[in-house]
Amino acid sequence: MNPLAPKIQVARLLQNQTDVLLFPFIRGEGRDEGLLVDVRVNGRLLAFEGRSFPPGSAGFPFGRPASELESSLLMSSELWDQQTFTDRLRKIGTRQYHHKHPFHVAMNEGRLSPDEIRAWVANRFCYQRNIPIKDAAIMSNCPDREVRRMWLHRVVDHDGTRDAEGGIEAWLRLAEACGMSRADILEEMGVFPAARFAVEAYVNFCRTKPWPVAVAASLTELFAPDLMATRLAAFEKYYTWVKPWGFDYFQRRVTQAKVDSQEGLNLTVRWCNTPELQREAVQALTFKCDVLWSLLDAIQAGCSSKQQAVAGKA
Repeated sequence: MNPLAPKIQVARLLQNQTDVLLFPFIRGEGRDEGLLVDVRVNGRLLAFEGRSFPPGSAGFPFGRPASELESSLLMSSELWDQQTFTDRLRKIGTRQYHHKHPFHVAMNEGRLSPDEIRAWVANRFCYQRNIPIKDAAIMSNCPDREVRRMWLHRVVDHDGTRDAEGGIEAWLRLAEACGMSRADILEEMGVFPAARFAVEAYVNFCRTKPWPVAVAASLTELFAPDLMATRLAAFEKYYTWVKPWGFDYFQRRVTQAKVDSQEGLNLTVRWCNTPELQREAVQALTFKCDVLWSLLDAIQAGCSSKQQAVAGKA
Protein backbone atom coordinates (compact mmCIF):
# COMPACT_ATOMS: atom_id res chain seq x y z
CA MET A 1 0.00 0.00 0.00
CA ASN A 2 1.29 3.44 -0.86
CA PRO A 3 1.11 5.62 2.28
CA LEU A 4 1.25 8.73 0.11
CA ALA A 5 -1.79 7.77 -1.96
CA PRO A 6 -4.19 10.68 -2.40
CA LYS A 7 -7.13 10.92 -0.05
CA ILE A 8 -10.39 9.25 -0.99
CA GLN A 9 -13.63 11.07 -0.30
CA VAL A 10 -15.98 8.17 0.33
CA ALA A 11 -18.99 9.77 1.93
CA ARG A 12 -20.90 12.98 2.41
CA LEU A 13 -22.78 12.29 5.59
CA LEU A 14 -26.07 13.56 6.87
CA GLN A 15 -27.60 16.88 5.92
CA ASN A 16 -25.04 19.03 7.69
CA GLN A 17 -22.59 18.30 4.87
CA THR A 18 -20.12 16.36 6.98
CA ASP A 19 -17.27 15.01 4.88
CA VAL A 20 -15.42 11.89 5.96
CA LEU A 21 -12.13 11.53 4.13
CA LEU A 22 -10.20 8.29 4.43
CA PHE A 23 -6.45 8.09 3.91
CA PRO A 24 -4.76 4.72 3.27
CA PHE A 25 -1.80 4.32 5.59
CA ILE A 26 0.75 1.74 6.57
CA ARG A 27 2.72 1.54 9.79
CA GLY A 28 5.12 -0.87 11.41
CA GLU A 29 6.37 -2.37 8.14
CA GLY A 30 2.92 -3.43 7.02
CA ARG A 31 1.77 -4.97 10.27
CA ASP A 32 -0.70 -2.21 11.03
CA GLU A 33 -3.00 -1.17 8.22
CA GLY A 34 -6.04 1.03 8.42
CA LEU A 35 -7.48 4.42 7.58
CA LEU A 36 -6.80 7.90 8.84
CA VAL A 37 -9.93 9.94 9.30
CA ASP A 38 -10.41 13.62 8.49
CA VAL A 39 -13.88 14.86 9.48
CA ARG A 40 -15.10 18.22 8.20
CA VAL A 41 -18.40 20.06 8.66
CA ASN A 42 -19.21 22.52 5.88
CA GLY A 43 -15.56 22.43 4.87
CA ARG A 44 -14.28 23.28 8.37
CA LEU A 45 -11.88 20.81 9.96
CA LEU A 46 -13.72 19.21 12.87
CA ALA A 47 -11.41 16.40 13.86
CA PHE A 48 -8.20 14.94 12.58
CA GLU A 49 -5.95 13.17 15.03
CA GLY A 50 -4.44 10.46 12.88
CA ARG A 51 -6.85 8.08 14.55
CA SER A 52 -6.87 4.62 12.99
CA PHE A 53 -9.71 2.14 12.68
CA PRO A 54 -8.49 -1.44 12.11
CA PRO A 55 -10.14 -3.78 9.61
CA GLY A 56 -13.52 -4.94 10.84
CA SER A 57 -13.62 -2.32 13.57
CA ALA A 58 -17.05 -1.77 15.09
CA GLY A 59 -15.95 1.60 16.47
CA PHE A 60 -16.56 3.62 13.32
CA PRO A 61 -18.26 2.99 10.00
CA PHE A 62 -16.02 2.54 6.98
CA GLY A 63 -13.28 1.11 9.22
CA ARG A 64 -11.65 -1.24 6.70
CA PRO A 65 -8.38 -0.48 4.93
CA ALA A 66 -8.14 0.76 1.38
CA SER A 67 -6.53 -1.91 -0.76
CA GLU A 68 -3.48 -1.56 -2.95
CA LEU A 69 -5.85 -1.74 -5.90
CA GLU A 70 -7.94 1.16 -4.64
CA SER A 71 -4.86 3.29 -4.04
CA SER A 72 -3.32 2.51 -7.42
CA LEU A 73 -6.55 3.29 -9.21
CA LEU A 74 -6.35 6.86 -8.02
CA MET A 75 -2.85 7.21 -9.43
CA SER A 76 -3.68 6.18 -13.01
CA SER A 77 -5.48 8.34 -15.57
CA GLU A 78 -6.16 6.25 -18.66
CA LEU A 79 -9.65 5.33 -19.84
CA TRP A 80 -10.26 1.63 -19.30
CA ASP A 81 -11.88 -0.47 -21.97
CA GLN A 82 -15.23 -2.04 -21.11
CA GLN A 83 -13.82 -5.41 -20.04
CA THR A 84 -11.14 -3.89 -17.81
CA PHE A 85 -13.68 -1.58 -16.19
CA THR A 86 -16.09 -4.46 -15.58
CA ASP A 87 -13.31 -6.63 -14.16
CA ARG A 88 -12.30 -3.85 -11.76
CA LEU A 89 -15.86 -3.61 -10.47
CA ARG A 90 -16.31 -7.36 -10.08
CA LYS A 91 -12.99 -7.73 -8.29
CA ILE A 92 -14.23 -5.47 -5.51
CA GLY A 93 -16.98 -7.95 -4.71
CA THR A 94 -14.65 -10.90 -4.44
CA ARG A 95 -12.51 -9.00 -1.92
CA GLN A 96 -14.84 -6.72 0.00
CA TYR A 97 -18.46 -7.85 -0.18
CA HIS A 98 -20.02 -8.47 3.21
CA HIS A 99 -20.44 -12.21 2.69
CA LYS A 100 -17.03 -12.49 4.38
CA HIS A 101 -18.11 -10.60 7.49
CA PRO A 102 -17.88 -12.74 10.66
CA PHE A 103 -21.55 -12.10 11.45
CA HIS A 104 -22.63 -13.35 8.03
CA VAL A 105 -20.34 -16.35 8.28
CA ALA A 106 -21.86 -17.21 11.66
CA MET A 107 -25.37 -16.78 10.23
CA ASN A 108 -24.71 -19.12 7.33
CA GLU A 109 -23.18 -21.70 9.66
CA GLY A 110 -26.20 -21.68 11.97
CA ARG A 111 -24.36 -20.15 14.94
CA LEU A 112 -26.59 -17.15 15.61
CA SER A 113 -29.13 -17.08 18.42
CA PRO A 114 -32.78 -16.12 17.84
CA ASP A 115 -32.08 -12.71 19.42
CA GLU A 116 -29.19 -12.13 17.00
CA ILE A 117 -31.30 -13.11 14.00
CA ARG A 118 -34.05 -10.75 15.14
CA ALA A 119 -31.53 -7.94 15.65
CA TRP A 120 -30.25 -8.48 12.12
CA VAL A 121 -33.80 -8.42 10.70
CA ALA A 122 -34.67 -5.23 12.61
CA ASN A 123 -31.51 -3.33 11.66
CA ARG A 124 -31.53 -4.52 8.08
CA PHE A 125 -35.09 -3.17 7.75
CA CYS A 126 -33.66 0.31 8.28
CA TYR A 127 -31.60 -0.33 5.14
CA GLN A 128 -34.42 -1.99 3.17
CA ARG A 129 -36.92 0.83 3.66
CA ASN A 130 -34.35 3.38 2.43
CA ILE A 131 -33.61 1.59 -0.85
CA PRO A 132 -36.48 3.22 -2.77
CA ILE A 133 -35.53 6.58 -1.26
CA LYS A 134 -31.98 6.33 -2.63
CA ASP A 135 -33.36 5.13 -5.98
CA ALA A 136 -35.68 8.14 -6.14
CA ALA A 137 -32.67 10.35 -5.35
CA ILE A 138 -30.76 8.82 -8.26
CA MET A 139 -33.68 9.51 -10.61
CA SER A 140 -34.01 13.10 -9.36
CA ASN A 141 -30.39 13.74 -10.40
CA CYS A 142 -30.72 12.06 -13.80
CA PRO A 143 -31.68 14.29 -16.75
CA ASP A 144 -32.13 11.38 -19.16
CA ARG A 145 -35.78 10.33 -19.49
CA GLU A 146 -35.01 6.84 -20.78
CA VAL A 147 -32.73 6.11 -17.84
CA ARG A 148 -35.35 7.36 -15.38
CA ARG A 149 -37.95 5.09 -16.98
CA MET A 150 -35.55 2.17 -16.69
CA TRP A 151 -34.76 2.89 -13.04
CA LEU A 152 -38.33 3.57 -11.91
CA HIS A 153 -39.25 -0.09 -11.45
CA ARG A 154 -36.80 -0.31 -8.54
CA VAL A 155 -38.92 2.06 -6.47
CA VAL A 156 -42.04 0.06 -7.29
CA ASP A 157 -40.26 -3.24 -6.60
CA HIS A 158 -39.64 -2.16 -3.01
CA ASP A 159 -42.64 0.07 -2.28
CA GLY A 160 -45.20 -1.94 -4.26
CA THR A 161 -48.33 -0.42 -5.77
CA ARG A 162 -50.59 -1.59 -2.94
CA ASP A 163 -50.17 -2.58 0.70
CA ALA A 164 -49.52 -6.30 0.22
CA GLU A 165 -46.78 -5.87 -2.40
CA GLY A 166 -43.10 -4.99 -2.61
CA GLY A 167 -39.79 -5.78 -0.99
CA ILE A 168 -40.48 -3.71 2.11
CA GLU A 169 -43.69 -5.65 2.75
CA ALA A 170 -41.82 -8.92 2.18
CA TRP A 171 -39.25 -7.90 4.79
CA LEU A 172 -42.01 -7.07 7.26
CA ARG A 173 -43.40 -10.56 6.73
CA LEU A 174 -39.93 -11.96 7.44
CA ALA A 175 -39.92 -10.03 10.72
CA GLU A 176 -43.33 -11.44 11.63
CA ALA A 177 -42.13 -14.94 10.70
CA CYS A 178 -39.36 -14.39 13.26
CA GLY A 179 -41.94 -13.60 15.92
CA MET A 180 -41.41 -9.84 15.83
CA SER A 181 -43.99 -7.09 16.00
CA ARG A 182 -44.69 -5.28 12.72
CA ALA A 183 -45.32 -2.08 14.67
CA ASP A 184 -41.96 -2.32 16.44
CA ILE A 185 -40.15 -2.87 13.15
CA LEU A 186 -41.86 0.11 11.52
CA GLU A 187 -40.93 2.24 14.55
CA GLU A 188 -37.33 0.98 14.13
CA MET A 189 -37.24 -0.30 17.68
CA GLY A 190 -33.90 -1.98 18.23
CA VAL A 191 -32.06 -0.23 15.39
CA PHE A 192 -28.54 0.58 16.56
CA PRO A 193 -27.29 4.16 15.98
CA ALA A 194 -24.26 3.04 13.97
CA ALA A 195 -26.53 1.04 11.65
CA ARG A 196 -28.72 4.08 11.04
CA PHE A 197 -25.61 6.19 10.47
CA ALA A 198 -24.35 3.81 7.77
CA VAL A 199 -27.73 3.77 6.00
CA GLU A 200 -28.02 7.56 6.06
CA ALA A 201 -24.50 7.82 4.67
CA TYR A 202 -25.49 5.67 1.69
CA VAL A 203 -28.68 7.62 0.96
CA ASN A 204 -26.86 10.94 1.16
CA PHE A 205 -24.09 9.61 -1.06
CA CYS A 206 -26.69 8.85 -3.72
CA ARG A 207 -28.27 12.27 -3.27
CA THR A 208 -25.04 14.21 -3.72
CA LYS A 209 -23.02 12.19 -6.24
CA PRO A 210 -23.45 12.26 -10.04
CA TRP A 211 -26.20 9.79 -10.88
CA PRO A 212 -23.96 7.34 -12.82
CA VAL A 213 -21.67 7.12 -9.78
CA ALA A 214 -24.65 6.49 -7.49
CA VAL A 215 -25.80 3.76 -9.87
CA ALA A 216 -22.35 2.16 -9.58
CA ALA A 217 -22.77 2.03 -5.81
CA SER A 218 -25.78 -0.23 -6.33
CA LEU A 219 -23.64 -2.87 -8.03
CA THR A 220 -23.30 -4.89 -4.86
CA GLU A 221 -26.31 -6.56 -6.51
CA LEU A 222 -23.77 -8.33 -8.72
CA PHE A 223 -22.74 -10.40 -5.73
CA ALA A 224 -26.15 -10.77 -4.07
CA PRO A 225 -27.72 -13.82 -5.82
CA ASP A 226 -25.21 -16.32 -4.43
CA LEU A 227 -25.45 -14.72 -0.98
CA MET A 228 -29.25 -14.87 -1.06
CA ALA A 229 -29.25 -18.53 -2.09
CA THR A 230 -26.78 -19.41 0.68
CA ARG A 231 -28.76 -17.41 3.23
CA LEU A 232 -32.04 -19.06 2.26
CA ALA A 233 -30.48 -22.53 2.59
CA ALA A 234 -29.05 -21.59 6.00
CA PHE A 235 -32.40 -20.35 7.31
CA GLU A 236 -34.19 -23.47 6.10
CA LYS A 237 -31.56 -25.75 7.66
CA TYR A 238 -30.61 -24.06 10.92
CA TYR A 239 -33.33 -21.58 11.86
CA THR A 240 -36.37 -23.81 11.68
CA TRP A 241 -38.13 -21.70 14.30
CA VAL A 242 -38.61 -19.04 11.59
CA LYS A 243 -41.88 -19.58 9.72
CA PRO A 244 -41.08 -20.53 6.09
CA TRP A 245 -43.70 -18.16 4.69
CA GLY A 246 -41.31 -15.37 5.69
CA PHE A 247 -38.68 -16.35 3.11
CA ASP A 248 -40.36 -14.69 0.15
CA TYR A 249 -37.88 -11.81 0.03
CA PHE A 250 -34.88 -14.13 -0.20
CA GLN A 251 -36.53 -16.28 -2.85
CA ARG A 252 -37.41 -13.35 -5.08
CA ARG A 253 -34.06 -11.61 -4.78
CA VAL A 254 -32.15 -14.69 -5.97
CA THR A 255 -33.51 -14.06 -9.48
CA GLN A 256 -34.39 -10.36 -9.33
CA ALA A 257 -30.89 -9.30 -8.27
CA LYS A 258 -29.45 -10.91 -11.40
CA VAL A 259 -31.67 -8.76 -13.61
CA ASP A 260 -31.16 -5.58 -11.60
CA SER A 261 -27.39 -5.98 -11.40
CA GLN A 262 -27.02 -6.43 -15.14
CA GLU A 263 -29.14 -3.35 -15.72
CA GLY A 264 -27.00 -1.34 -13.30
CA LEU A 265 -23.76 -2.64 -14.78
CA ASN A 266 -24.85 -1.71 -18.31
CA LEU A 267 -25.68 1.82 -17.18
CA THR A 268 -22.41 2.18 -15.27
CA VAL A 269 -20.27 1.03 -18.18
CA ARG A 270 -22.12 3.25 -20.63
CA TRP A 271 -22.34 6.47 -18.63
CA CYS A 272 -19.12 6.35 -16.60
CA ASN A 273 -17.26 7.12 -19.79
CA THR A 274 -14.33 9.23 -18.59
CA PRO A 275 -11.31 8.20 -16.51
CA GLU A 276 -12.59 10.32 -13.64
CA LEU A 277 -16.08 8.79 -13.65
CA GLN A 278 -14.69 5.28 -13.95
CA ARG A 279 -12.56 5.75 -10.86
CA GLU A 280 -15.44 7.37 -9.00
CA ALA A 281 -17.55 4.33 -9.90
CA VAL A 282 -14.96 1.96 -8.45
CA GLN A 283 -14.73 4.07 -5.30
CA ALA A 284 -18.53 4.19 -5.09
CA LEU A 285 -18.82 0.41 -5.16
CA THR A 286 -16.05 0.13 -2.57
CA PHE A 287 -17.92 2.63 -0.42
CA LYS A 288 -21.15 0.63 -0.73
CA CYS A 289 -19.34 -2.55 0.34
CA ASP A 290 -18.09 -0.61 3.36
CA VAL A 291 -21.64 0.53 4.16
CA LEU A 292 -22.88 -3.07 4.18
CA TRP A 293 -19.86 -4.20 6.20
CA SER A 294 -20.38 -1.39 8.68
CA LEU A 295 -24.04 -2.29 9.04
CA LEU A 296 -23.00 -5.77 10.14
CA ASP A 297 -20.32 -4.30 12.41
CA ALA A 298 -23.05 -2.27 14.12
CA ILE A 299 -25.31 -5.29 14.55
CA GLN A 300 -22.52 -7.50 15.85
CA ALA A 301 -21.33 -4.85 18.31
CA GLY A 302 -24.87 -4.06 19.44
CA CYS A 303 -25.66 -7.71 20.08
CA SER A 304 -22.41 -8.15 21.98
CA SER A 305 -23.16 -5.14 24.18
CA LYS A 306 -26.61 -6.47 24.99
CA GLN A 307 -25.21 -9.88 25.86
CA GLN A 308 -22.62 -8.31 28.15
CA ALA A 309 -25.28 -6.21 29.83
CA VAL A 310 -27.42 -9.29 30.47
CA ALA A 311 -24.40 -11.21 31.78
CA GLY A 312 -23.56 -8.33 34.10
CA LYS A 313 -27.00 -8.51 35.68
CA ALA A 314 -26.83 -12.26 36.22
